Amino acid sequence: MVQGDSVSMPAGQGKYLQSQKAKAGASFSSGKIANGETVAISSPYSTIEFIPGGEISHWYLKEYPKEYKNKKSEFVDLVSSTGSQNAPYYSVTSLKTETGVLLYYNDNGLEIKKEIILNKEKKYEVLVRYYIKNNSNYQTDVSVFKWGPGIAGTVMPREIAITSMAKKPVITKGQKIKEELKLGSDYSWVGIRQKHFAVVFVPQASSGQTIIVSKEDQSLYMDAVLEKIPPGAKISGEMVIYGGPKQEDALKAASADLSALINYNVLGKAIFFFLKLFYSVFKNYGVAIILLALLLKLILFPLTKISLRSMQSMQKLQPQIAILRERFKNDAEGLNRETMELYKRLKVNPLGGCLPVLVQLPIFWALFIVLQDAIGLRGAPFVFWIKDLSVKDPFYILPVLMGVTTFIQQKMTATDQQQKTMTYFMTIFLTFIFLSFPAGLVLYWLTTNVVSIFEQRLVVGKPAAKGQPEIVK
Repeated sequence: MVQGDSVSMPAGQGKYLQSQKAKAGASFSSGKIANGETVAISSPYSTIEFIPGGEISHWYLKEYPKEYKNKKSEFVDLVSSTGSQNAPYYSVTSLKTETGVLLYYNDNGLEIKKEIILNKEKKYEVLVRYYIKNNSNYQTDVSVFKWGPGIAGTVMPREIAITSMAKKPVITKGQKIKEELKLGSDYSWVGIRQKHFAVVFVPQASSGQTIIVSKEDQSLYMDAVLEKIPPGAKISGEMVIYGGPKQEDALKAASADLSALINYNVLGKAIFFFLKLFYSVFKNYGVAIILLALLLKLILFPLTKISLRSMQSMQKLQPQIAILRERFKNDAEGLNRETMELYKRLKVNPLGGCLPVLVQLPIFWALFIVLQDAIGLRGAPFVFWIKDLSVKDPFYILPVLMGVTTFIQQKMTATDQQQKTMTYFMTIFLTFIFLSFPAGLVLYWLTTNVVSIFEQRLVVGKPAAKGQPEIVK
């Protein structure tokens, strides 16, 4: 990581650091900060502010505007709030030779020094070096680094990712944590993640640190603790903190491989691969999504053809089935028997039309996860009014078009009044659901609908005129 600024400034000037983005090599005060001041350490990627007492008041990501439609807006800030209760009060001093700060505490026989330094080699990382001396007559616990509550912008992060030394990720939803998770030496890192960003603790191997993940007021906390330090003990060590985007290259390049924070399944990884491939050519994620939809429809066309043929055959059987229902209206068993015999005699599979739908459900779910979490889509425009494919359409034009195409598609297959009623219901239901979906996902579904309409006209053609039903004996 490129070394940036380390500055001491009044608190009012440090809250918004857009003006610091272009500065390099600025001088800094090496004295202790007083009330009303902050110390900020900065690189081209991050700016971290400390307030008196040693708390981090802001952790800005300078490549990511908070309002990503406005490139001049304040940066994304990972810190939710400050004011931890019962925390030791550290003096804060800027380091002279490195881009970092020294936190110092000495009271009741316990001496603690922490150096928090921006990592020169790794994006979005800080190195925490600690030196602890217990001069008291009792054993004690010391917090090396604590994070919380959660990550700014979320009340409850969707999940916590915990990776063991064997690099097998264990995912625990925040809602399932009752009190706390206490993690010993069988892990390599612990992190809180949300939609696009993550904060991760990477402790030094064999450091003896225990990571405690707790929940308070529906928010999550992480605390790296050295437990039961005996009297007279002197301990030193270090750990790495990653605070940055869930971006594949950045996660893989971190001090530990953090790519498990993006936990796509096999389908998700394939979708993500083609999405990036199409984007690398056309430089527009909207176009990439359309091409991805076309590719998937092409792959699934053989199944779609079977489905449409099956649906066509079922439509032709409706008059015969209506006769059977009238004949066996008081005999359900006889109706089922004769209906299945009719299917068998005419070689019609009543479930054939469901096959492509069943195949597409896991694809759709994998696409939903990719489009929802892919940070590349954050602030990615498509055309005209679509300025960000990761959030809903601000004017609801795509959901309405999706509803219209759904109605046309359903109308082409409806054969009786009951199916026509279901067509109206499904159109309204799906349109309502998709109003809040990311625009990229709605664009995918709209593209799929349009292609499906053309497929139906190609395979089935125009609805045939009603002919005479087969005589059912």
